[in-house]
Amino acid sequence: MLFSIVWNVFLLSILIPIAVSVKVDFQKCGGDVKEVRISGCIEDNIPCIVSRENKAKLEFDFKAPFDSDYVYIDVTSTKSDSMWTRFMPLLGTFERNACNNHGIACPIKNNKLYTYNYSMYLDRNLPVHKGEYQIKLTSFWGYPIACFTIPIELK
Repeated sequence: MLFSIVWNVFLLSILIPIAVSVKVDFQKCGGDVKEVRISGCIEDNIPCIVSRENKAKLEFDFKAPFDSDYVYIDVTSTKSDSMWTRFMPLLGTFERNACNNHGIACPIKNNKLYTYNYSMYLDRNLPVHKGEYQIKLTSFWGYPIACFTIPIELK
């Protein structure tokens, strides 16, 4: 009986994140981005509305345009209502090195398909924000590997 309950809880913990992952529309700004998925959206709509004090996960598939030993990620945001841009170090613990624990094994190889993933806890102290977020992967020298923008609202 206890095993059955534990097993059901385990299965739910695996299936729930899969069920709430949403494929989102995006605008390319460089590279060959195939698909973008976000889990943690309050509703299945655009913009993706995420709530502070919750977990969220960003995943995207891209094809490498060249070989690179290093891959870095930057996230910037243009706030819709005031047209200002800022670097978004998510929660102050944002890891720019995309090769560390984000699904990418470096070095990357030309024309190979990769999936980047990043799970985060959205701290309640983050400011309420609505805008276009630009996610950009680059090489060590700053050459673009993949880039896209998506609308997100942080409530």
